Amino acid sequence: MNQARVRTYDKEFKLNAVRLFLTGDRTYAQVSSELGIPLGTLVTWARSYKSQQVPGSSPNNLQQKP
Repeated sequence: MNQARVRTYDKEFKLNAVRLFLTGDRTYAQVSSELGIPLGTLVTWARSYKSQQVPGSSPNNLQQKP
């Protein structure tokens, strides 16, 4: 029986993916297709980032809270 392979992504990859969406004129679908990641995964990362973002901060300075 074949098992699905679970991919893991490092923090830098996730932040760069979110940055591509937030700072450009690309849709979630375009970014996820370009990077080869599931659409729902990118949406989850972007929502997580937006909920942690400090008001007034720029997507160009994406940082995760420690």
